[in-house]
Amino acid sequence: ARLYGIDRSRSREAKDAGRWVDLEEVREVLPSASATDSGLAVRRIRDAIERLEPESQLTIRLKIYGLSADEIARTLGKSTGATYTTICRARQALRGLLDGDSS
Repeated sequence: ARLYGIDRSRSREAKDAGRWVDLEEVREVLPSASATDSGLAVRRIRDAIERLEPESQLTIRLKIYGLSADEIARTLGKSTGATYTTICRARQALRGLLDGDSS
C-alpha cells in the first residue's frame, strides 16, 4: 500500500516523458509566467526544487505529480496534517528561492 503513490507517480512520469512540472504549478509559483517563457520558468522551478531539503523535494514532487495530501501521507507514512505542513513549507521555500533568483 505504501508504494501505491510512488507507482502512480512513476506511471505518470513515464507518460509525461520526464516532464514532471505542471504548467499550472508554474503559474501558481510564478503567476507572471507567459507561455513563451514557461520553459525557462520550468527550469527555474526544477533548479529550486533541487535545492530543497530531501523530504520537501519528495513531497512537492508527489504533489506536482497530482497526488493528494492523503495519498502522499500514506505513501510517506506520515500524518495528513504533517504532509500539509510540509507542502506549505516547501511552497514557501520555493517562492523564497525563486524570488532570490530574480533579484
